[in-house]
Amino acid sequence: MFSRDGTLPSYSWLNPRSGINITTGVGASDQHPDHDVAAGEGLVKDVYEALRASPAWNDTLFVVTWDEHGGFWDHVPTPLGAPPPNDAASLAAGGSYPDAFAFDRLGVRIPTILVSPWIDKGTVVSEAPAAQKPTPTSEYDLTSILATSRKLLGLESTGPLTDRDAWASTFEHVVEARNSPRTDCPLHAPEPPPIARPWKSPDPSTGMPTDGSGAHPFALHPEALLPLNELQTHISTALHWLAKGMDGAPPELEAQGQMSAWAGQAVAEHKARTGAWRKHKAAQLLAAQQQQQQQQQQQQHGGSTAAAEAGAAPPSVVCQPRKRYVGMPQDDEGWRLDGRLAARKPPLNLQPLKHAAAGGAAGGAAAAAAHALAALGTKAPLDEASGGEPWQVLSTLHLRTEVAFGGPGAANASVPWCLDASVTEPGGALTASPCFTMAALSSGGADSVDDGAALYSAGLRDRGLRWRRMSDATLRPWGGENGDLCATCGGESGKTFLATLEACDGSYHQHFAFHGQAPGNSAGGLFEYGDDTSTLGVTFDSVPIEGL
Repeated sequence: MFSRDGTLPSYSWLNPRSGINITTGVGASDQHPDHDVAAGEGLVKDVYEALRASPAWNDTLFVVTWDEHGGFWDHVPTPLGAPPPNDAASLAAGGSYPDAFAFDRLGVRIPTILVSPWIDKGTVVSEAPAAQKPTPTSEYDLTSILATSRKLLGLESTGPLTDRDAWASTFEHVVEARNSPRTDCPLHAPEPPPIARPWKSPDPSTGMPTDGSGAHPFALHPEALLPLNELQTHISTALHWLAKGMDGAPPELEAQGQMSAWAGQAVAEHKARTGAWRKHKAAQLLAAQQQQQQQQQQQQHGGSTAAAEAGAAPPSVVCQPRKRYVGMPQDDEGWRLDGRLAARKPPLNLQPLKHAAAGGAAGGAAAAAAHALAALGTKAPLDEASGGEPWQVLSTLHLRTEVAFGGPGAANASVPWCLDASVTEPGGALTASPCFTMAALSSGGADSVDDGAALYSAGLRDRGLRWRRMSDATLRPWGGENGDLCATCGGESGKTFLATLEACDGSYHQHFAFHGQAPGNSAGGLFEYGDDTSTLGVTFDSVPIEGL
């Protein structure tokens, strides 16, 4: 419709279907094995003819490209020395997922077709001219489309998205060689070969093929009965992670005919989850700003200012004696820790320790114990992209909130609160926000669900939830402008006051001892400070701003 009306956006991206639509019977058009390539040829024909008939044709560049070479042997070695993207997303994930690939080389060659009335017939481009190479080593790769689009759309002032598209060669010279558009472009592309396994029109009353063959609900198309191919497995695994916070492909997908409906539901859930997260982040930011204003007013005029009541705003992060906690549903001093284990070690081997103890060699046992503890320490969550720095997600052990994270017809998710430094100004109070992508917890509490994958997912999606437990016993945000600040319990001993984010000064107010299980254990633990009678916690109680 947009093409017919000439109202297409300046930049449009069309992705082929990667699975059959069981409702319409239209098969996959992605040309990926085991799908018929003829369906992809038909998609290219349909798009070209729609653009050719558009009143905006003379202002259009149609780019057709592939992400693989079709499995054919290529005599050209893959070039080395390409700059890694170094973008925030890949850095946050420690490289690619699930493999830690560095992206410092190019892959096999792939074809790209440029179609426009501004391109001379028969134009072939094998290598970019020097003027289209940002560096002497620049090559064409898929990010060349991004780099060229910035030039053609007048977006050069916005700068590149990553180091890779800053390096990539561009091809705008191909559409700038003519003084006027061609008028001999065909109105129609050649007909593609017939699809080898055409789908049968269903009987509207039964939904089954009109020839009566087969009783399987996916009998409209043989493609629907096939198991998921490699690409579909990767897509469903990624959506499973985004929508559910769970590793691996969804076990309920048994055939390609199920992929379309499942993916639509997963995307709907992810949209709902992201919308809920944004809503809570906005409320959290507003609450933090109001809290900062209240602190300034109190410091100027004296008096006591109370936090919002339960349910009206995010809870407060407090420092207080253990005896002041009353428990659910009001407050929680327990914390669960999880994070990225980017440098995983084999399971801790306690056998040498047992042998040393059995032999009565006290010195040997002590050495073995020290070695075992050192090995355990190397299993702390690490992030390869940050030079091996630990990062962990701290979530409340018992205190939870109901968040509408599900898609249509799905129940709300009961999720914990995560310690969050993303909206805290230096010197301001720490905050807590619902742990993002925590749908895995909707069926029960932390003690009944192994939610490590979901907490890890929360840390990947919302980097404000990442924390570093340092060797000097301080607790610091991971990266960003607040990376050199410390969580602080600086109020008067024996009272309740808000935890803040302050410049690290080495004082005991910034030293925390975590007394509990190892990261990933649902038993959790306590963050104690000062002595073993006071802890860091989360509460919905009104909190006087004392000791700030």
